[in-house]
Amino acid sequence: MVVIGAAHRIEIVIVSIVLVGIAFGGFEIIAIVYTAELSGNSFRIKSNTTFNIAWSVTQFFTTSLFLLARTWRIICIVLIGVPLLISLYVIKNYIFETPRYLYFEQRYQEAREVLNKISKINRRVPINERLLGEHGQEAEEGTIFFPKRQVPPEVQAISKGNFTGYLDLFKDKNIRKITLFLLYVWFFRHFAYYGLNFSLPSLGTEVYRNFTIASVAEFAAFLAADRINQRFGRKLSLIISVGLVSLACLAIIFFPIPDECYLAVEGCYQKRVSLISTIVAKFGLSFFASVLITYTSESYPTEVRPLGLGITMSTGRLGAIAMPFIVAYMSNTQVNPLFSFGVAGVIALIFIYFLPETYGRILKDYVEEMKPQGQPLIRISEKSNKMESSFD
Repeated sequence: MVVIGAAHRIEIVIVSIVLVGIAFGGFEIIAIVYTAELSGNSFRIKSNTTFNIAWSVTQFFTTSLFLLARTWRIICIVLIGVPLLISLYVIKNYIFETPRYLYFEQRYQEAREVLNKISKINRRVPINERLLGEHGQEAEEGTIFFPKRQVPPEVQAISKGNFTGYLDLFKDKNIRKITLFLLYVWFFRHFAYYGLNFSLPSLGTEVYRNFTIASVAEFAAFLAADRINQRFGRKLSLIISVGLVSLACLAIIFFPIPDECYLAVEGCYQKRVSLISTIVAKFGLSFFASVLITYTSESYPTEVRPLGLGITMSTGRLGAIAMPFIVAYMSNTQVNPLFSFGVAGVIALIFIYFLPETYGRILKDYVEEMKPQGQPLIRISEKSNKMESSFD
């Protein structure tokens, strides 16, 4: 971003923008995986909600900052580039590896050290027990396992040393169904989210005001996500939020904005209806995105979680790529672009209905655990329950 702001040749700007896109995509995926693996079951939605609230608050101030900056070079260097450089220091000094990943890699000593860092930060008792599997230790008193379950030895034997790739997301029918459905659901998420922002000028009112109001709607949605998600679970929350988006977007077809309304300052109710529909859709989409991030991370085992999030979120970017062409076509045919988002949402509802619930389930570590012939999971002790609460 600093190079973009300082560049004086369009070729350098284009190459840098491509690199920024690659880097931001990877950063977002890794951040979501990191949050999922570091958070316990009861805390996972709270951690994602906290990040999303920070996102919405940033958007709220974006309008004022961009108006003050006045030039894209200041935006790239001062508002984006410099804060990212500062974050390098924070990541290097205050972000540690997740215990789940270290355990999966059989780096038990490092996993215990990280768990003790977490315990110290949360003012909990340090962990002295050995992790299950460390030095060949089997489940017995004085041994803990993260996260409070026992994996059959044959599953670990099959998975140990195996190289996992994107094909593993399609080999087993259970993971294949989840992946195929989530590919479209993420496509809809990006298509509708960026499409709403892109469509703000077509609502007939001032674009910066619309963006600020939409940001407030996002903030309210993220605040509500935690409570509603705990009450209804992941799957029903997804259905409710997508249904809200679809209804708000489809309702707009009954209130087309006449050409004369775009020039009118007051007295055109179609403008107000469009803005209200956009706010409701933005609220539903923000709540939907908050739940979807958590749901996707919980749907895949540790072995392929970055791959699952990577392929689904990357497919979602295709929705963002297709969005400008679809919105432009809808605008040229005198149809409000929100109608296309509503139709896409109805299709997403059908796919979500056939997805499994993940709320309250322990995260799996191995692909083999997703197969029907796998052995049932065993909860091993009350102590491990207390341990996870201390990590939260």
